[in-house]
Amino acid sequence: MNEYIKARIDARKNALTDAYQISEKLQKEIDKLFLEIEKFGATCTDAGDFETKFAASPLNQKYIDLFTKAATINTTSTAA
Repeated sequence: MNEYIKARIDARKNALTDAYQISEKLQKEIDKLFLEIEKFGATCTDAGDFETKFAASPLNQKYIDLFTKAATINTTSTAA
């Protein structure tokens, strides 16, 4: 995989895992999604190609949904 694509994927994963406390169950979901994203990234020619295709991909929405889920879990647990 292109190193710049890998860096962009890692940045997304780190944004998620560094921002929130991640349970073991949620970590499994994250790992599963990022395996899919890495496979997808391996099909792209460069970082620009990846970003363009990822934005239109269902994986992007899955990433947003997972980010929202992590935020919701963390907000709920800190409010309790």
